[in-house]
Amino acid sequence: MNRHAQQRREMRANSLTQGTSRSASTFPRPRWLVACLLATLAPSAFANCVLQPSGTTVICDTNAPNPFTSSINATVVGTGSLTIPLNGATVAVNAGSGLSTTGAAIQVANNSTVTVGKGGSITTTFINAYGMWAGDPSNASSTTVGYGNTLENDGTIRTNGSNSVGMFARTGNRTAGNTLINRGQIDTYGSISGTSTRASSAGIRSESVVASTILNYGNVAAHGAYATIGTGTTMAIAGNGVEMAGPGTFTNEAGASVTSDNAYGFYGNGPNANGISVTNAGTLSGHLGAVLFGPGQSNNTVMLEAGSTTTGSIDAGSGGSNNTLVFDGFTSTAFANAIPNWQLVALRNSANVTLSAPSYTLTNLSLNAGTTATFNGPALTISGQITDNGSLVFTSASNLSVAAPIRGSGSVTQSGSGTLVLAGAGSYTGPTTVASGTLQAGAANVLSPSSAFTVNSGATLDLGNANQTIGSLAGAGAVTFEAGTLNTGGLGTSTSFSGVASGSGALVKTGAGTMTLTGTNTYTGGTVIANGALQLGDGGTTGSITGNVQNGGTLIFDRSDTVTFNNLISDWTNTTPDPSGSVQQNGTGTTILTATNSYSGTTQVNAGTLIVGSAPNSTAALAGGGAVTVASGATFGGYGNTAGDVNNSGTIAVADALSLFQGGSKGSFTIGGTLTNNNLIQLAGTGVGNTLSVHSLVGQGSSQVAMNTVLGGDGSPTDLLVINGGSASGQTVLNVTNVGGLGAATTGNGIQVVAANTPATSTSGAFVLGTSLKAGPYQYALFEGARDNTSAYSWYLRSENPNPPLPPSEITGTVAPPPPVVTPGEPTPPPVEPYVPYYRSEVSLYAALPSMALNYGKALIGTLHDRVGEEEQLRDLSDDGFGASGVWARVVGQDGEWDAKPGGIYRDGPSFDDNMIAVQAGLDLYRTERTDGGRDFAGVLASVGHGHGGVSNYDNTSAGNNRFDSYSVGGYWTHFGANGWYLDGVLQGTWYDATSTSNQQENLTTHGFGTALSAEGGYPFAFGNGWSLEPQSQLIYQSLHLANAYDSAASVQFRDSDSLAGRIGGRASRTWQWSQKYTPDLLTGWFFANLWHEFKSDAVTAFSSQDGNVPFHSDLGGSWWELGVGGSAVLHKGATLYATVSYDKGFGDGVKALNGSMGMRWNW
Repeated sequence: MNRHAQQRREMRANSLTQGTSRSASTFPRPRWLVACLLATLAPSAFANCVLQPSGTTVICDTNAPNPFTSSINATVVGTGSLTIPLNGATVAVNAGSGLSTTGAAIQVANNSTVTVGKGGSITTTFINAYGMWAGDPSNASSTTVGYGNTLENDGTIRTNGSNSVGMFARTGNRTAGNTLINRGQIDTYGSISGTSTRASSAGIRSESVVASTILNYGNVAAHGAYATIGTGTTMAIAGNGVEMAGPGTFTNEAGASVTSDNAYGFYGNGPNANGISVTNAGTLSGHLGAVLFGPGQSNNTVMLEAGSTTTGSIDAGSGGSNNTLVFDGFTSTAFANAIPNWQLVALRNSANVTLSAPSYTLTNLSLNAGTTATFNGPALTISGQITDNGSLVFTSASNLSVAAPIRGSGSVTQSGSGTLVLAGAGSYTGPTTVASGTLQAGAANVLSPSSAFTVNSGATLDLGNANQTIGSLAGAGAVTFEAGTLNTGGLGTSTSFSGVASGSGALVKTGAGTMTLTGTNTYTGGTVIANGALQLGDGGTTGSITGNVQNGGTLIFDRSDTVTFNNLISDWTNTTPDPSGSVQQNGTGTTILTATNSYSGTTQVNAGTLIVGSAPNSTAALAGGGAVTVASGATFGGYGNTAGDVNNSGTIAVADALSLFQGGSKGSFTIGGTLTNNNLIQLAGTGVGNTLSVHSLVGQGSSQVAMNTVLGGDGSPTDLLVINGGSASGQTVLNVTNVGGLGAATTGNGIQVVAANTPATSTSGAFVLGTSLKAGPYQYALFEGARDNTSAYSWYLRSENPNPPLPPSEITGTVAPPPPVVTPGEPTPPPVEPYVPYYRSEVSLYAALPSMALNYGKALIGTLHDRVGEEEQLRDLSDDGFGASGVWARVVGQDGEWDAKPGGIYRDGPSFDDNMIAVQAGLDLYRTERTDGGRDFAGVLASVGHGHGGVSNYDNTSAGNNRFDSYSVGGYWTHFGANGWYLDGVLQGTWYDATSTSNQQENLTTHGFGTALSAEGGYPFAFGNGWSLEPQSQLIYQSLHLANAYDSAASVQFRDSDSLAGRIGGRASRTWQWSQKYTPDLLTGWFFANLWHEFKSDAVTAFSSQDGNVPFHSDLGGSWWELGVGGSAVLHKGATLYATVSYDKGFGDGVKALNGSMGMRWNW
């Protein structure tokens, strides 16, 4: 409304307009009306007006100084008209005043102003009774009269009669039109009559050759009857609210209204009714229609602004041209008006209109940015062109067809339940949304290639069985194309489509973006990726296509489940300059390719698992030669092959080494190029038999191979890595797992784990073992080259010691090689080294355990003086016979070691540390003194102890530690002769709980029982002064049984062992006797020396193997000397404190030990 402010003019009730010319006009009137009018006008009339004798004409002289100005300040009633045929006249009907006539109320000529003020009124009746009239009443000259006038009504005008008009202006062929302004109320009654086609009953009418203006701020109501006179371009219609028969503008402002009870709210007609602009912001209605232009009218515009209300059709008239209907900021959710015959319907300034009439036939449609046009009716025809820069929406439940092409930057939405057919070639760039119903292409290539299409769930995009190109595709609905090709993606944006595309057509993905399909698509015409990426799935469990893929971009698999892709992936040769497509595995799930794929681009395994070939489809391949990259955490492999290079930072898995195929059949996987391995090659599945074949292998970073092998003899079954004609370089760790192998001597080439097929080579150190390989008693080592020189670059596992500790001739178990085969004419093969078995460190560890237990038993037995001190001094005690007569306890300790001969287990047994500590206690239960002076003592003993020690391997490396806890019981008997000689016997039983822990993290536990029997004697020779010399001898026999045990590599059999150790020696002692207080009663100190010899201790420990149990010895045989000192002090009240310390040393190898014992004895 503000944009018309410049057109609005305020009219003063009293104004002065000076004319420069005068004119006369005559028309009949009664003499009494003239007298009344003159009487009314006289007080303010400055013109020289003269009443003619006939009484029918008023002549006013307007020459200066007599300009004509009239103010009507009273109510005048009569017949006839007030005619002021002057230029520049001003007539005002002031507030509270009025005119009531039977003819035209007021008529002026040119450049005059007539105003009806607020509260003023004009009432006319009879034929041609105009409320206000500017122009020639005789219609004699259409070119010289009626221009530049302003008619303004702020009051009330009421006309009633044939051809009556509330406000009427006629302009000839002049430069200025008339202005008609209504702010009040205009009511017209009556109908057209006669044969005239230039006048009709209307609220406001303008006839002009040049542009005139009609402004309505008030209410205009036409109540007259409808009639049509004339035909063709001279047709006239009565009863209209506003009529224009010439160019100009009609503005119906906000809050204003124009209504017609029986005709049209606005009617434009006549030979000059072209170039009319109608603007409605108020109410415009008619019984027959809101707007009608006559036939053949052109360049007319109707503009509906915000707040506009119209009732009835808005009709541009038939046969016209360049006529425009504009919705300007107009909003309506149910615009039911018919709008026929417009050459252009336009929406501007955020207009939002829902067109819901039963039928629309449009020529051209234009939508500015920010506007929305919604078609909700059952029928629609648009034959010209649609310029859509806003939003074009179709919500009809019926089937609609739009033949016009759509262009512009706006959007198109199909949200009705019916079918919308687009038959014109679209070029609009805004989005297309199929929210519901069906959007159907009416011909080939009519969908806009620049529009992003979204098909919502439940909706359908029907491509019409023809080729179509769209900017992109998204949504969750259905796409059907029984024939033809859908090209999509040219916008270069990334979209996701979760619906289903079906039919026999093909899909072509263009543009740089990524198109994600998450539905189960069934179209069978194949897929082309011309550019960008086509992604199947978005991390879930859906997203698939059928048919082959021609790949000039990137095909992405992104699912979390397992999916088999049986279709062929090839290059798209129409792509330039690079036709090679690539494949990416991005999902956390598994994708299985079963075809012989020929695409030549790269393959990126970024996550999850990409499998080439299953067991039934082992011919599957990536045959195009493109490189494969496997990211950390991802897996690549299968039963098939790939022709290009592979760079692996994840896992290469073969056949049933893949978790998906676990427990399945064995197989092979082939890499035709170079495998650069930075992480894991997983050959190990269930059992053995998988093979990975590569042209070359470069081990980098954490390169490793996990493989299964039966650790047995030569040629045992194994997984295999094949270097097929290339080379192996860098370094790769072989992590071999033993699968049921019992271990065996590999006296031949061993077990081939890496095969170098001629002319393949490998660098020194290309492979190393990552874990210790043990089976039975054997350790397996990795060797480059066959023992028989048949393959210099293959790699083998052999239970052969790579660094024998001794010359083979000095080692038990050495196997001499067969003589080399000499081929005539060929050089003599180099000699083959003898086979030396490679024993694992646990062999030394477990073999030492029985010997350590036997040594413990011997140390616990000790000697008489170790056990009870100087017992011979117990004389003259009472209470002979059975009964507790004494008790003793001691602590025993040993810190020793056994030094075996060089070669350790390969000869007589291992070296080991021998440490023990025990607490032993005894109770004398029998004591007697004989008449010949001899004495006997007998009792029981018990002990708790612990032994432990480290064991050395054959090469002086640590093999591990043995430890055991022991619990012993036994009895003793000692006889002393009259002169001090003695015989001592001990019987002891010991339970053992033992554990062995190797430095290779092997653990073995066992338990057992040992029996020990000792017989000892001595004969003292006394010298003076308390000195004596006592020769001694002793035999200790032991038997030991340890339960069989096992570790991860073998079962271990501890054969029953026994020991017979003897000594001869002597003890030199001196005894002191005191009787003073605070001193011992008796103090004896001694020095002793012994020569020991082990007669039979050769403990045997056997390990299971493929060839049976393999025994190993721990021989404690040999001699050693012992030197020691001791002492015994008899304290007051029958207590004795005693202790001994000694050192053992073998002659050459053997024992070295420091022994100690300290005890206390009470006798009574």
